[in-house]
Amino acid sequence: MSTCCLCNKIFCKRKDGKGYQKRPLSTPVHFKHSQLTILEALKLFYNYNGPVDSFICFKCFSSVGKKCRQNHGSPKRKTRVATVSSAARTCRYRRAFRNLLACGPAARKAFNALVRQQVWKEMATFMQQDGFPTFDGCKSIEEFTWLSLVDRFARSLPTLFSALVGSMPPKLCSEDNKPMCV
Repeated sequence: MSTCCLCNKIFCKRKDGKGYQKRPLSTPVHFKHSQLTILEALKLFYNYNGPVDSFICFKCFSSVGKKCRQNHGSPKRKTRVATVSSAARTCRYRRAFRNLLACGPAARKAFNALVRQQVWKEMATFMQQDGFPTFDGCKSIEEFTWLSLVDRFARSLPTLFSALVGSMPPKLCSEDNKPMCV
């Protein structure tokens, strides 16, 4: 009569009478995005050095699977970071940023700091190159147009411009006011 290689208990007979309640050590344990055999899991978590052709009982099999999931995460539960990185890898940046901002207050704070730093750099470059825009070389105030200034801001300060347009109510960015939202 054979015993479980982990708990050394004798295997119980199956209810249908066709053998015993046991699994070979070559049976895969599914976790993360790969398969690990029971033998590999036993070597990894229990320092198993027994024979390769042994068997394991159902109770020990479930405890080995549970240990794998606890130490390496469940394949069904993707973390937010994995979701963000997979979305970024497939060029779905809007989804990646949306998931990143949903990670929590620390992620939102880091994102805001990054945007703030980018706007500051754009503004410093804009002020060095062009200086503060006044009337853009217009001789009179009647010649001045806001559209040219808005267009210049959109080209020179894209992050700041996007943040400002994003904060505007949708009715201001309708088809009638399209030049305002470029």
